[in-house]
Amino acid sequence: MGLLSGLTPSTADAADIPSTGSTAPGIEDEIDAHVEGLIEELNLPGVSVAVTRGGKLMLSKSYGYANTSTKLPLKTDMSIRIGSVTKAVVTGPAAFQLMKSKGIDPKTKKLYGAGSVLGSGYAADIDGGIARHLPIIDTAVGPGDKVWTWHANGTVSVGSTKDLDAHTAAAPFTLPPGKTAVDIRGISMAKNGKVWVWYEDGKRSVGTPTDLDAYQKLSETGTKLPGGKSMQHVVGIGIAKSNDRVFAWYEDGTVSSGTPLDFGASSGAKPFTFKVALGGGSYDIRGVDIDSKDQVVAWFTNQTASVGTSTKLHHHLAPFAYTLAKQPANAPMPAWKTWFSQITIQNLLDHRAGFAGSGDLAGTMAMFDEPESKISYDEHHRHFLHTRKLLFKPGTSYAYANHGFGLWTLLIEKISGKPYYPYVRDSYLAPMGLDNQIVPELASPRCADAWNHSLKNDKPVPTAFEQHGLGLAAGGFRASARALVVLMKKLGGKYTNDQLDDMGWAVTNKGKLYHNGLVGGGTAFVAMFPDEYTSNSGVNLGGMHVAVITNMWTDPDALADLADELVLTVGKAGVPASYDGFTGKPTPTTCK
Repeated sequence: MGLLSGLTPSTADAADIPSTGSTAPGIEDEIDAHVEGLIEELNLPGVSVAVTRGGKLMLSKSYGYANTSTKLPLKTDMSIRIGSVTKAVVTGPAAFQLMKSKGIDPKTKKLYGAGSVLGSGYAADIDGGIARHLPIIDTAVGPGDKVWTWHANGTVSVGSTKDLDAHTAAAPFTLPPGKTAVDIRGISMAKNGKVWVWYEDGKRSVGTPTDLDAYQKLSETGTKLPGGKSMQHVVGIGIAKSNDRVFAWYEDGTVSSGTPLDFGASSGAKPFTFKVALGGGSYDIRGVDIDSKDQVVAWFTNQTASVGTSTKLHHHLAPFAYTLAKQPANAPMPAWKTWFSQITIQNLLDHRAGFAGSGDLAGTMAMFDEPESKISYDEHHRHFLHTRKLLFKPGTSYAYANHGFGLWTLLIEKISGKPYYPYVRDSYLAPMGLDNQIVPELASPRCADAWNHSLKNDKPVPTAFEQHGLGLAAGGFRASARALVVLMKKLGGKYTNDQLDDMGWAVTNKGKLYHNGLVGGGTAFVAMFPDEYTSNSGVNLGGMHVAVITNMWTDPDALADLADELVLTVGKAGVPASYDGFTGKPTPTTCK
């Protein structure tokens, strides 16, 4: 049984929660108790649930409010933000359908390069990102103004500003448990010679050049940055040797100062200037640190360096050439150039391309100097390639990547000749009769859109609707629970479990397919049980599909537990084989 087993709200509490919809005979009271218990426990505005078995509707009910301020009840046809459930029910299956119609095998079709979907149009962006992050992870200036350089293959060398291994050849260094070289965002050396390291997740360690957590293990908390900045925006970090003030330089051409724990504690972000021989800019910085005279030294991807101040990087010395450290034969660099050419479009659906996380809209706007309304996914992807690291060889590991699914914005248009949403709407959703029920989030609500909510003083309050923007393919749709089980019925009747797994669903070792979604104003969970599925307690759940959605950000695991309670209730109830909530009942409609 799940987390919520046995939860039963008081009669007074239950009476306060409105509900609409219906269930199969004999299960409504138990279903109500489970859902209302969750609403009370998590202070949810509303919850929409639906379960089918063998394609027959066992229950479809909505509880609570579409708008807590106006006390508008949530109805079973009202749409709620489903976040990343979009991947499993919209983008993955729509992409699979399109590829099948075009005779494309996603497991062999490449993303980049000759004969690929995207061709060679992103080659310069790939090369720019590789040069920025390979071979150098970062540099630091230490005692005697020697320069330590850490590399992506796990080695560190000691040299000068012009010759990065002039003193000591590259040799291995160690990191905190669970971290790799590509997890490092910035390194600097304090006047006492201790090495401070900041990681992509904002956490820190302190150590020696060869043991990066020798003095202070990985921090439990992150690093505070100025407003609008994230660790992904940082291109260099330096500690002033005179007073241990920490300076952070950002890809948008600004610099802030503060402490190791708060990069803006002393000064918020302000512009800096630079001069790079043969072109380049803030996006091409490989490393920055501060020497014993408090002069700022910066190294760029075109193998020039400069010496200046925090706001004028070339103030003291204009760009001059430097040489890279030679690497030992037994420590090869990650082969990013080759890896990019090996990415298949199936890798995107499996989160095994080597990408991680989401694209950076603010960073893209800064790079292209355009407002959000003008930014295209093409530009969004160029920024991603130029600023992010490839974490592993494609297909060899897993990293959840919203951006990987977002790329189907480009791929579907390349393959179909139609923009992403028109194709999905007209060729995927419309034939199922769901094009008006599974819809994008828009800034102006439609008549059947439930309001987004957030907690304020432990009470759910309505928040503004948001235009889906560039994130539509990765998590920008809305739906009702009823519409989702209708869609799952269609998918289950058309595809095998293995095919659905290839579309972006997660799968348990017993074959249950599932996905959750979490976005501002909505949380969702869906699951599809294979025909021969028995719960751990011996209940037959074969052929069941379940959807649970709430119109507020909350714990998706709690929704997964509720989904388990719902299907167990149906499975134990002995619902007559003839019962089908779809039969003889019109599709509910809030809009007249």
